[in-house]
Amino acid sequence: MVDQAIAEGSGAIRIGERATRRTELGSTLRRLRETAGLNQNEAAGSAEWSAAKLSRIEAGVVGLSVPDLKFLLQLYGVTDSAVIQRLHELARISRQQGPRTQP
Repeated sequence: MVDQAIAEGSGAIRIGERATRRTELGSTLRRLRETAGLNQNEAAGSAEWSAAKLSRIEAGVVGLSVPDLKFLLQLYGVTDSAVIQRLHELARISRQQGPRTQP
């Protein structure tokens, strides 16, 4: 279900990789939500979020915090440690800030 390869730990994140990881994280979370039998409104309500926020996360438009990820994984009943580890890594990468450019 979830690719078990963990991103390289070099700390260097290529341009566009964060967006790719956000997309992977979001689509995986959507599949897990659907597998849990929840629709977006139900899951968002459980997290006290708007459905729009969950939609943006699942679409890969925005990342999410580790506490938010932990909540969703618990809500969806995810217990596979490899899946949890992979999603934590994706969340970490997706939230890293890119290199600063000089004006």
